[in-house]
Amino acid sequence: MAEALVLRVAKLLDDFPEDGRLWGFDGEFDKLRKTVSFLQIIVPDAEKRMFRERLIEGWLRQLRVAFYDAEDFLEERNIEVARRESLSKYKKLKQQVITSFSPSRTSYHAKNIRDAIEAIAAKGRSLDLRECARDVQAGSRSRERSDSFLYDEELIGRDSDISVIKKFLLDSDTDQQISVLSIWGENGIGKTAFARCLYEDDMVKKHFDLRIWVRVSHEFHNIERELRKTRGKETTERADDRLQWQKYLLVIDDLRPVNNEQWGRLKSLLVGGAQGSKILITTIGQSVADCTGTIPSYRLEALPIDSSLDLLMRMACQEEEETRNPIKVLMGRRIVKKCRGVPLAIRLIGSLLIEKTEIEWLRLEGEISTFPADICDFYPVLELSYIYLPCHLKQCFAFCSLFPQGWVIDKLTLTSLWIAEGFVQPIDNVDRDMEDIAHDYFMDLLRRNFFQDCTKDELGNVKSCKMHDLVNDLACKVTKNEYSKETRRSLWSTDERTRHLSWDSTLDLSWLLALSAAKCLRTFIKMDQTKSGRYGTQMGEKTLCKFISSFELLRVLDWHDSDIEKLPSSICELRFLTFLDLSENEGIIRLPDSITRLQPLQVLKLNMCSKLIELPRDISKLVNLRQLEISNCNALSYMPHGLGRLTLLHTLTDFILPGDDSCQKSYGGLGELNRLNNLRGTLRIEVKGERKDALAESNAVNLKEKNSLVSLVLVFAGKESDEVLLKELQPSLNLQSLKLKGHGGTRFPSWMSCMPKLVLLRLFQCARCKSLPPLGELTSLKRLEIVELPIVEYTERDLHTLPSLPNLSALTIWECPNLKWIPPRLQLKELKLSSFPLESLQTSVATIEHIIGIDDRVKEVIKLLEIEDEKVGVRIVGIYGTNGIGKTTIAKALYDRLSSYFDYCSFLAEIGETAQNIGIQFVQTKLISDILERDCNVASIQGGIKFFLDVFRGMKVLIVLDDVEEQSHLNDLVGDNLDWFGSGSRIIVTSENGEIFQRYDSQGLAHTYEVTEMDNDQALELFRKHALGTNDFIPGFPEIGSRIIKATGQVPFAIEVMGSLLRGKTIEDWWKMEDLMKQRKQNSQEIMKDCTEILKICYEALDEKQKQIFWDMAWFANGVNGQIASYMWPDRDPSHCVLMPLAKIGGDNMLWMHRLLKHLSGTIDKEEYPGRRSRLYMHVSDLAVINRKEGMEEVEVLRFDFKNDCLLKETGFEGMPNVRFLQLDHARMSGNFANVFPKLRWLRWQGCPRDFKATEFNLAEAAILDLSWSKVTKDWGGWRKIKMGQLKVLNLTGCTGLLISPAFSSFPNLEILILERCSRLVHLDPSVGGLKKLLCLNLKSCTELNMLPAELVGLEALKELLIDDSSVQEIPLGGGLKKLETLCASNCLSFLPHSFEHLTSLSILSVDNSKITKLPDGVGELVKLQHLSLRNCRYMRELPESIGQLGRSLEQLDVSGTGVSKLPDSFGNLLSLRVLKMDYCFMREFPSSIGRLHSLEEIHASSCRSLKGEIPREIGKLIHLRILRLQYSGICSLPSEIKHLSKLETLDLLHCDMLQELPELPSGLVIVRLSPKLKEKMSNR
Repeated sequence: MAEALVLRVAKLLDDFPEDGRLWGFDGEFDKLRKTVSFLQIIVPDAEKRMFRERLIEGWLRQLRVAFYDAEDFLEERNIEVARRESLSKYKKLKQQVITSFSPSRTSYHAKNIRDAIEAIAAKGRSLDLRECARDVQAGSRSRERSDSFLYDEELIGRDSDISVIKKFLLDSDTDQQISVLSIWGENGIGKTAFARCLYEDDMVKKHFDLRIWVRVSHEFHNIERELRKTRGKETTERADDRLQWQKYLLVIDDLRPVNNEQWGRLKSLLVGGAQGSKILITTIGQSVADCTGTIPSYRLEALPIDSSLDLLMRMACQEEEETRNPIKVLMGRRIVKKCRGVPLAIRLIGSLLIEKTEIEWLRLEGEISTFPADICDFYPVLELSYIYLPCHLKQCFAFCSLFPQGWVIDKLTLTSLWIAEGFVQPIDNVDRDMEDIAHDYFMDLLRRNFFQDCTKDELGNVKSCKMHDLVNDLACKVTKNEYSKETRRSLWSTDERTRHLSWDSTLDLSWLLALSAAKCLRTFIKMDQTKSGRYGTQMGEKTLCKFISSFELLRVLDWHDSDIEKLPSSICELRFLTFLDLSENEGIIRLPDSITRLQPLQVLKLNMCSKLIELPRDISKLVNLRQLEISNCNALSYMPHGLGRLTLLHTLTDFILPGDDSCQKSYGGLGELNRLNNLRGTLRIEVKGERKDALAESNAVNLKEKNSLVSLVLVFAGKESDEVLLKELQPSLNLQSLKLKGHGGTRFPSWMSCMPKLVLLRLFQCARCKSLPPLGELTSLKRLEIVELPIVEYTERDLHTLPSLPNLSALTIWECPNLKWIPPRLQLKELKLSSFPLESLQTSVATIEHIIGIDDRVKEVIKLLEIEDEKVGVRIVGIYGTNGIGKTTIAKALYDRLSSYFDYCSFLAEIGETAQNIGIQFVQTKLISDILERDCNVASIQGGIKFFLDVFRGMKVLIVLDDVEEQSHLNDLVGDNLDWFGSGSRIIVTSENGEIFQRYDSQGLAHTYEVTEMDNDQALELFRKHALGTNDFIPGFPEIGSRIIKATGQVPFAIEVMGSLLRGKTIEDWWKMEDLMKQRKQNSQEIMKDCTEILKICYEALDEKQKQIFWDMAWFANGVNGQIASYMWPDRDPSHCVLMPLAKIGGDNMLWMHRLLKHLSGTIDKEEYPGRRSRLYMHVSDLAVINRKEGMEEVEVLRFDFKNDCLLKETGFEGMPNVRFLQLDHARMSGNFANVFPKLRWLRWQGCPRDFKATEFNLAEAAILDLSWSKVTKDWGGWRKIKMGQLKVLNLTGCTGLLISPAFSSFPNLEILILERCSRLVHLDPSVGGLKKLLCLNLKSCTELNMLPAELVGLEALKELLIDDSSVQEIPLGGGLKKLETLCASNCLSFLPHSFEHLTSLSILSVDNSKITKLPDGVGELVKLQHLSLRNCRYMRELPESIGQLGRSLEQLDVSGTGVSKLPDSFGNLLSLRVLKMDYCFMREFPSSIGRLHSLEEIHASSCRSLKGEIPREIGKLIHLRILRLQYSGICSLPSEIKHLSKLETLDLLHCDMLQELPELPSGLVIVRLSPKLKEKMSNR
């Protein structure tokens, strides 16, 4: 550090004007130069000995004081010379007499400095300091190979430690609400890096809903503040905060000793969180670790010798071959023994050995050998690393002592400060910018491990770092007295020797003014915590003036975020100032003109000065300015003339060009940028209006020559002149990032296709552009974002160029209604799409009721899956057969039966159709979302699916892929070798084509199962079920039935359709059908050629109304909610008026048509009604189609697919009186629609705009209004102007603009109200209580809604109330809601009121994950309750005895994850119970009355670790039991009576370690899961 200071003074002396007498130097000048030259050669030896010899340390301290004074003196002379030259240049003073300094006073000052330096030199001679060669600054060392290793801080030798802690983090099987594990170990052992590695692990990220990292260091209040900020409040109250209901991981890094009171406050903040939340603490002391953990602490041990050696060689050796050098390996082994396995010590020493010869290794080993035998205090290693730093790096490292421990150091700010302080000097005979040299300094310190924990920007450049606490301590040690950190604890630590000061922003500036002793202060920078953490730091003008006069030698001044409103003109008195930060002072309107006198100024930062209206008009006088930051200065409207003269400018964040009419003042045009060819980093150009001189302006910019610009942001105002401007604003070919916003032209310039280094391209709000720019040559492009381009659409070129971009890995498409799909074959790692639901990804499958003949087929496939065989890694089973044969039905039954055995599951339906229509990438998106159990914007495309490999490889998954048509689709979803998923995973695939499984079969990875036609008996039974039911009778049924099913080919789907057709018909109708089938025979055989003929017969038998519903489903109602769709057809229920199974209601209540029926609709449309259906059912993409008028009166269904921003007027619809269904998503409506749609029943207007322009909109017959995902608000005009007195359904899903719901009094007949995912809704209008016909109220995921109106009790017809994932804590009952049948309230309620017992119609009650502590005793009055789910109600400890009164109704009971330890005695009265789930609870024993529950089919008691002893013999009476799951329980024996359970298919005893023997088991078991010991015993029987 001292050496660099001496070198700087020597350079100033060398550059001093020859005429020294002008300044009164006379002969003193030459004497001083000689003395300095002598000191240059002895200071290096002094710095090597400073840590061990106190006299030398004191001598260096005196030397630095003297040389600081000398530097101040010489720089002041230089500034005065520059001032004189500047004045002379402007011809304002040619022969001015210098009055500031008199020659005599100057000479006197110089003599004092020389005398002080001479005295120091004399003392240096007496210290026997050795003369050394000058430290010559060289370029940066080449370390490309190891840089990534340094950035990522890869852990060496920690695999076993990671495995142990990772198991703790991922273990959900714990009795503790929150588990705390403390990791302790000595300084430098790598605790933080170890914790960070776990924190960033992909499996850990997925496992937790929320991750929080807090570093404590010395300030304990830091963690309290961070946790309160995370919880969203400044108090310790926990209600409704983020942690309360999420499973979180909290890492508390570097926890220091705390007292009981502090730890108590902290624990109060940590209470909450879902079961399985974990806290990981790192600390240096075992005592802290032991008192904070809930389980035994974990010591992070030193690295073993081999791992230590591996780390050292990786740090020290440039090439792989060098790591095997036997001499270096031998020396390295001796060196790491001295390091005792401490990674930080090894890294520091390794960095010293980079590019060193064997002789140099030996020399360094000799120095290390002098260290104490036990270097637990490894300051000797740190000191050695510092000693070996080149002098230019020592001063840069020392400067970092101003940052607090754990501080995130911004790289750009740090290097700018180094330059401003004069630490960065040009390299002799090397033409390089100072910024590049400063970058090299930073990277060199990083490679030497003085910096760590780097973060990178989106272009891969390092943007920040931290220092290890021990390294920070070293910096403070070597800078003692010169550098000071002012905090409340260290106040008054400065004195006259202090030159550099950082201050805690919580200190009042007036306190610091009292530190007048530090009159030679050079640096004053502010350390922010948070804005809310400031206390009285506002600076008035008087305070600022006093500050300026107190510290006139400042080079660096940081006053950011200090509530400054007016900067005093006396700022010009800081004549040395090179760095000035005034950012975030929102009150500053103008800067004083005097600021332009600060000629040395290099950095001026004004970011976020939101009221700043202009820059100084004489800014061109700041000739040394290198950095001008004005980001987010929103009031700034123009740039001053003369900015272009600042040719040293390297950073200019923004350039603002006003419109022709928006600025009255004289301003600088884009031509100001012409000569600024040194600009680097990011430049933002904003054009605020129309430019008539656009061509001239753009030609003057000369962006092509700005080769160091890597990022360009162009913001326009949406004017026509934008196109001319943009065409000429072509940047350099070195550009890596381009953002274009608000472009008003219709096309993009051709130069956008000629950017070979472009990595990121962002296009925002280009409202008039119809096509994307040509992208084919952007070979480096990795990320493409297209946001709010309303009329842009793909061209044929895009379909070829996008998939051909070799590096494109991330694609965002947002609010682009015409880009509803992405081109195929894109290989993406990340895909982000608009929040509108992707209908193509819906995988609803019809409910699987008991299907005749399916059980045997399911059992056969289960055997092929080999679920219980641990030796089978990943297995695929292909189910194939003709259409309609029942493949999907079998797959769904398998999925329902097996999903509980896997960690993650996904059922993907109709893959072939989805892949054909939209792309296989959408199926992959759905698969990833299912596996991760949350909405996901990540998609991996085709063979390059790194996401699957990285994340899914450790997961045991069950995946069903239904209707796969092509081999490539299968490869894209599961890979060629089935190595994308964890061991034990099973994949079930259905396909008409059995050949797609051959590749996997040949590798031994697959089994196949062919689904053949049903046998005669099963086919006849299936036909009877659908044709006759249980009561009907047809004479001679077996004979005629057999003939009909034989004609169907005994295909299940055809049998179901034909049976449904004949249900309720007479024997004559049956004979007619048989005759019709005979007439259609293709040959002498009695079997129809395929299912299509059967379906045609069924279609022809429908009446006209049924046919209309059939076509409605085919065109728009397939995949929509059946309950909602039923209102489309008055007096008709789709589940009865259309032949079952021509339409089915799925398990999620969605209408579902078999793909054969969808194909049938296309066949009929083309063959029998050419053109007619296309007139009745129109899918329009061009308004010209409806403007043709002729034939439009027939239209009944009208679906718009707009390719342009479309405004619809009533004149376009006047000739369409028969429209029943209208879809106009995202359209704007204007005009009078009073009598335009007299028959409209369903209006789908998703994404409708906030403004409503129609004057009247009468929809007298409308039953359904769908405004999902729209921008409507409480005051939306449509609420008043749309007249819908008969409205039955109002769907407002995802309308995030609704803070308060609209009034509902205009819809008195409303039956279904959906407000799901209105995430900002805070108030439900009380008028909802007046909806006397309301049947369903859906408030799911209204996360901000915490109260329901009291008027809710007036909903006397309400049957369904859904409030899952809201913030509602209480339901107002008051004796109302007596017809309520379904109440779903997961993740919300705090309690159930006593009036709950009046809900006597309730059949479904689900309160999973709620804070309910008990059920009211009146639950026994709910005599119709069939399904009761209390899953994860952790505070519930018991069930009331009254639950036994539900014996005739209750069919399913789920108490999994509760605190229930014993079922009530009345439990045996639940005679209708079919499913009992009590996983993860504290049940100690089976109830003795279990044998009375003869209807019981499933018992789930996994992970009930308290469940011990014997299973009661009465279990043998459960003759209908199919599933018994007892894994991870403590049972010790099964009764012999279990053999009588003839229907038992699944028995899970995995990890029942107390179970030593098994009795005889039922012969019908399909799945048996046993521990290895039991399995071995069973095999030996």
